Amino acid sequence: MLKIIIMILDKNGKHTHVSQYSYLGKSLLPIRKNSVMIEMRVICFQNDIFMQNTIIINQNRYHILQKPLFDNLSMKVRKTIMNLHIFQNQQELNEAGAGIITSLVQMQPKAVLGLATGGTPVGIYEELVKAYDKGRVSFKSVTTFNLDEYVGLPVDHPESYHAYMQQHLFAHIDLPAAAAHIPNGNSADLDAECERYNQLLEEAKQIDLQILGLGHNGHIGFNEPDHSLISGTHRVELKAETREANARYFNSINEVPSHALTMGVGTILKAKTILLIVRGADKAEIVHRALTGPITTEIPATLLQTHPHLVVLLDAEAGRFFE
Repeated sequence: MLKIIIMILDKNGKHTHVSQYSYLGKSLLPIRKNSVMIEMRVICFQNDIFMQNTIIINQNRYHILQKPLFDNLSMKVRKTIMNLHIFQNQQELNEAGAGIITSLVQMQPKAVLGLATGGTPVGIYEELVKAYDKGRVSFKSVTTFNLDEYVGLPVDHPESYHAYMQQHLFAHIDLPAAAAHIPNGNSADLDAECERYNQLLEEAKQIDLQILGLGHNGHIGFNEPDHSLISGTHRVELKAETREANARYFNSINEVPSHALTMGVGTILKAKTILLIVRGADKAEIVHRALTGPITTEIPATLLQTHPHLVVLLDAEAGRFFE
């Protein structure tokens, strides 16, 4: 039996109605308590379109069940369900991104933040450190969860994400070490490590703000394009194009790890707010496809279209295909 959650969104992207049904064969039945179910989520829009897409979590994997039905949905409507901003210079983008995070922590000192790595968020982390140094924000009660970590790379390796976070953020703010969570890519039992990380995320209830970058092939976290996507934290084999893109941080592509542990798309989509940051002309096409094209697991970032509170920050080069 499947549990179907139909979420109706108004033009501002707010939930106006949530209905729950169980699905057995071709019939829809009311939810029965104590039923063993697999969750399926259907996103709908009032007036403009009845059903955007159907996503099913079957054995912790996301599948697209049918062809998207929103090809004619206007860009005007799409923009109302995401908060998209294009900046003419990097500093403005960095300040805007840091401002969103700082404002959240000021209003919600015990906020749970989902953090990203790579070149994209570096400037934003620099602005967060400046805000902390000026006494505008404290992270002493915040909890953080990083999206991913390489498998087999020592934590003290300069290109590990443990080292990255220390260099760019953790060593410069008052976040308690015990409150900063990053997957352990050196665990002797990687499956057990994924379960441990999932449990920590479950105990945190929900990420308040998830920061995301975007891969050239549309990956978010290290959720690579595939015929289906895994919902929870898992081990992933990195695509050749991902390793090539990350080779600039290493002496050669041969040093780039072949596998990583990554937070799954299910966890990412459960965040209250998602902050997607994309820079550069080389990502202009993929970010446009991700935010306006058909939803497909072959471009994992297209799943962000289903999120009711998506904020997108683009530099002018990345945003050149948007009006």
